[in-house]
Amino acid sequence: MSASEISKKQAKLENLEGKIAQMEAQAEELKRSLPNGHGIWHGFERVAGLFWHAGLGAAIKLEKGGRQLLESLVEEGVEAERVAKDGVEKQVAQVRESATEAKQRAAGQLHRLEERFDHRLHNALHHIGVPTREDVDELTQLVGEVSESVGHLAQEVKALAPQKGKAGKPPGQPAA
Repeated sequence: MSASEISKKQAKLENLEGKIAQMEAQAEELKRSLPNGHGIWHGFERVAGLFWHAGLGAAIKLEKGGRQLLESLVEEGVEAERVAKDGVEKQVAQVRESATEAKQRAAGQLHRLEERFDHRLHNALHHIGVPTREDVDELTQLVGEVSESVGHLAQEVKALAPQKGKAGKPPGQPAA
């Protein structure tokens, strides 16, 4: 590195240090203006301070270490993001699996409940004498068979009626 580059970096560093001192002074002034509290603000101030100092430290290291440090920070950030995404994806998969299992158990229980209800309803209706679907189907078949038999008998009666009329008197007329 040339002397001019080093002096430029030192000037940037001094500029950053000046800004840091200025911001710290502003933070102290703000701190003094706030009520002396312990609660949320105190915790926030502590955490914010930690992040602020971490950011400043990273900026200074970037100035000193350059590109290599930046690349390592980017790699660590990418890895942290990947690990977080993998963890979330695993949790989502577990939740989906649990939901599917619960849905299947509920469907099975609902099916068993429906079967019990149908069985009890069938028994109750049978007990009070209400015919079942099978009974109605059987009666419908029997009525169909009886109707068919009556139809055949009616045709036979029709076929026999004209023959009686030829032998004696016409059908339906009184004897003379």
